[in-house]
Amino acid sequence: ALLYGNFANVIGYRVPMEEYHEVRPLFKKYVPSMQCADRLGWEPITHAVTNRSELLMERYGDMSQNEMLFTVMNTASDTVNGSIAVDYRTIGITDEKASALTVTDMLGDSPVSVSLNGDKLIIDLSIAGGAVASLLLS
Repeated sequence: ALLYGNFANVIGYRVPMEEYHEVRPLFKKYVPSMQCADRLGWEPITHAVTNRSELLMERYGDMSQNEMLFTVMNTASDTVNGSIAVDYRTIGITDEKASALTVTDMLGDSPVSVSLNGDKLIIDLSIAGGAVASLLLS
């Protein structure tokens, strides 16, 4: 659900109230990223590519709020080490701002490093099989 910015819910399931508490840790983990994606707004063109076909990616925001979010899902069953190359000038990020950007995985599950290579912002990451990363650029 997070990849596409959809809020997860359990509405419609007939589950005793006690069982809702079992999934509460998942809500606490994922809802802040979902709220961030909702606040920034989905962008139909990512202006970024991954070097691994197993990684699906969506972008939220355009740095007009000094934040942008990429959600990345590993569709493979094994861990994938890959990178995202962001054409940062097309999104309106200056060279000066690009060199000062930080990238944080809001879920805290994936190690992330960032570097500049010409006109590309390179985000290196490792994502476990079936997992998602929520990469906040600020």
